[in-house]
Amino acid sequence: MGGMSKGMNKYIWIFLFLAVLIVCSLFPYTADDFTFGTEKGIELWKSGFRNYSGRYVGHTMVLLLTRYKLLRIMVMAAFFVGLDYMIVRISGCGQYASLLVIALMFAVPGSVFAESIAWTSGFCIYTTSITFFVLYLFLITCVFSDQNLSKRKRAVVSILFLVLGYLSAMIVEHVTIMQIVLGMGMAFWAWRKNANAKILYFFYPLGSVLGAITMFSNGCYAAAVAGTDFYRSVPTNIKALYERLCEQYFGLIGKQMILDNIVLMLFTALIVTILYFQKMEKWEKWGKGLRASVILLDFSVMYGLLTRINVSWSNVWRKSEGLGRHADGMVNAIFWLALFGFTIFICVEERKKARMIAALMGIACASACLVFVAPLSSRCLFAGYVLQIWYCMECLSLITWKQGLNRTIFGLSFLSAGLVLCMVFTIYNSLYREDKQRLEKVRQAVRENQEEVVITRFKYGDYLVGYSWDNWDTRYKQFYDIPLEVKIRYE
Repeated sequence: MGGMSKGMNKYIWIFLFLAVLIVCSLFPYTADDFTFGTEKGIELWKSGFRNYSGRYVGHTMVLLLTRYKLLRIMVMAAFFVGLDYMIVRISGCGQYASLLVIALMFAVPGSVFAESIAWTSGFCIYTTSITFFVLYLFLITCVFSDQNLSKRKRAVVSILFLVLGYLSAMIVEHVTIMQIVLGMGMAFWAWRKNANAKILYFFYPLGSVLGAITMFSNGCYAAAVAGTDFYRSVPTNIKALYERLCEQYFGLIGKQMILDNIVLMLFTALIVTILYFQKMEKWEKWGKGLRASVILLDFSVMYGLLTRINVSWSNVWRKSEGLGRHADGMVNAIFWLALFGFTIFICVEERKKARMIAALMGIACASACLVFVAPLSSRCLFAGYVLQIWYCMECLSLITWKQGLNRTIFGLSFLSAGLVLCMVFTIYNSLYREDKQRLEKVRQAVRENQEEVVITRFKYGDYLVGYSWDNWDTRYKQFYDIPLEVKIRYE
C-alpha cells in the first residue's frame, strides 16, 4: 500500500518507539531478575555459569539489564521496534504494517507476554534470540542483497555473519537449533541460485554450530541426560520419548501454538482468505489445492474461536477423555498443514515463496525441539509467534488494496496498535504502581523496626512471572537491600 509520505513514515516510527518505550518503563523486576540482579548473579557469571546453563549471552544481558533500569528500558524498546522494522522491510509491506506487527506482537496470550516481553530475564532469552535471527534475515535480504561485493567487503560480511551466528547461538536452545537448520537451508538455497554467494552464506550456520558446541558443552546438559540436573530433564528411551511427546504436544504445544493466540490466529486466517479470493483466478492452476487449504485453515480457526469461548460445553469438551482431550492437538496440526499447503500452491515470485516457506519451517523446527525437554512453558512459543507474524506480513504484501482504502487501512492499523498498547499500558501501569507501593511499604516497615510486614497480591498478577514471590522472598530482599530478618507475608 502506498500513498504515505516519508515524513508520515518517520512519525509512525517515532510514535511506535515512544509508545513502546513508555510501556517498557512500566515492567517491574520479578522472579529470576532478583537472582541475576544480586551478588548471586555475579557469582554465576564468574563461574562461567558452570553446570547452570549454556545461555551465556542471554544471561550476561540479564546481568546488565537488572542493574541499569534505564538501559533495560531503552534496550527493550529498541529490540521490539527494531524487530518490527526488520519484519516490515523483509516482507516488503507498506509502513502501515509496522502498526499491525506491534499490535500482533503485544496481543500474544497473557502468559507469553508476561514471560517473554515483560519479564527482564525472559526478554533477554526469548525476545533477543528471535530478534538476532531476524537480524540475519534482514542483513541478507535488505542490506547485503547485492551479491557484487568486493573481496574486502565479502570478508567483512563473512566475519560479521560468523560472529552473529556464534553469539546468537548462546541464548536459548530451541532457537539455536532452528537457526542452524534454517541457516544451512538458506546457504544451500543461495549456493544453488547464485554462484557468487557460494561461501558467504555458510558463515552464519558455521558460527551457529560453533556457538551450539560452546553452549551444549556446559555441564547442565549432560546432567539433564543423566537425570541429575536440578531443572531440566530429557527422555532417555523410546517409551519415555513417546510419552514426553504426547504430554508436551497435547498438553501445551497443540493448545498454545496457535489456538490460544486468538488475535494472531484470526489475523492469519483473514489475510490468507482475502489473498485467496483476490488471486484465485490468477492461481486457478492449483485452485483445488488452494481451496481445500483455505477451507481447512478457516475450519481450524473457527474451532479455535468456539472452544475458547468460556461456556460450559466447550470446557467439558476440551477436558473430556478421548477425542476432546486430543482435539486441540489434531486441529493445530490441520491448521499448519493447511497453511503449508497454501504456501506450496500459490504462484508468487520465487524469493517470496522461499521466505514464506522459511518462516513455516522455522516455526516447525523451533516447536519440534520443545517436545524433548522439560519443563516446557508458554514463553518457548514466542519465537514461533514472531515467525508467524513475519509470514502474515509476507502474505499481506501480496494483497492489492484499492486506492480509496488506503486511509481506511491505515486508520484501522493505527486503532489496532493504539488499542493493544493502551490495554498493555493499563495492566502494567497498575502493576508498576502496586510494585512501588509494596516496596515502599516494606521499606517503611524497616525504618520503623517492624519484624513483619503484610503486603497484598497484585491485581493483575497473572501478567507477571512469579507474582506471589513466595519463592523469591530472600532474593527480593537482597535485590532491594532489605534486611533478611524482616518477614514479608502475603495476603
